[in-house]
Amino acid sequence: PPPPSPPPPPPSGSLSGAWGASNFVYWKLVTMSPPRVGSKVDHQSVCAAAGKSMPTESHSDGSATSYSCANAASLYAGQSLSTWNQARGLWPTLRNYGVTASSILVFHGSIETCWAHEHATGGMRAFSDAPSGPCARSFCNAGNTVSKAHHLYLCLA
Repeated sequence: PPPPSPPPPPPSGSLSGAWGASNFVYWKLVTMSPPRVGSKVDHQSVCAAAGKSMPTESHSDGSATSYSCANAASLYAGQSLSTWNQARGLWPTLRNYGVTASSILVFHGSIETCWAHEHATGGMRAFSDAPSGPCARSFCNAGNTVSKAHHLYLCLA
């Protein structure tokens, strides 16, 4: 028999959606080729183009482990929004776009150094096929200096 066909390449470009109560958080994934450092101007532009606003909070939950632990504090206080659950729910879709825990940069607040990335192994575990393990830091660790192929912008309604 002929050899199996290779899998198709992941889609490129962008996709978007919403999460949280009343679609409180709008998200947009943009694939960067080549990978690049994030920009607050890009974050503002993505939010404005969608008629949303860029979050003004820094979004440090105190431990910076919201993307690695199911029991960590959530972002956007008062919105009953579980960061872990929302990220895990998005994972099956993002995986099809080639996203990995080490390729994603999450723009979730106004302080560039606090954008989330896999600063420590497991820090972005919510965006992986191995969701269990010890908690690890993912943000407030020079997020504005890392080049990543996938930028996930979060905007508020």
